[in-house]
Amino acid sequence: MADDLALRVATYKVLADYAKDRYDEARAQMAARMHNGDRLAAVDARGVKLAAVTKRDPKPEARITDMAKLRAWVATHYEDHLVSGIEVTGSDPEVHEVLIRHAPHLLREVQKVSPDLVRLITDASKKAGAPVGPGGEADVPGVTVQTSEGTVSCLPTDEALGVVVGMLQSGELDLFDVLPVGGDV
Repeated sequence: MADDLALRVATYKVLADYAKDRYDEARAQMAARMHNGDRLAAVDARGVKLAAVTKRDPKPEARITDMAKLRAWVATHYEDHLVSGIEVTGSDPEVHEVLIRHAPHLLREVQKVSPDLVRLITDASKKAGAPVGPGGEADVPGVTVQTSEGTVSCLPTDEALGVVVGMLQSGELDLFDVLPVGGDV
């Protein structure tokens, strides 16, 4: 026995996946034509705005990619920002059982870069677009700065669905150009 609701769910899912693939293809084509930060209005033949199409203008992102290299650099340039800590070298069960009092050989003192300095370095590096120290020192080791490619997004207006339906009804937009009817899938 056929379940009409299940058939509708499946049909909408297939159409949604197909439409999403076409949307992603169109976004990739648009991304190649736009520059980061661009904003275009999508309008129909009468000049009615359907959506705003934008290409994001991402900012540089800085992250610590090699803490050992950064720690060595900080030891030379910002020694007062090294903080001591304890690194556990034994297994958790051993450490839980004996801890510092009974087995100090399972612990060793290490130096770590203070979180405040890490934040200062990553903030300065984002602004500079390159690995720099908080005092402007260049080529800070262990820090990577990358800027992502801008992505295209589309924000339809409240009227967009009605406008698209009207375009389909008037023949301005052909449903057979949108769906793979009679063509290769």
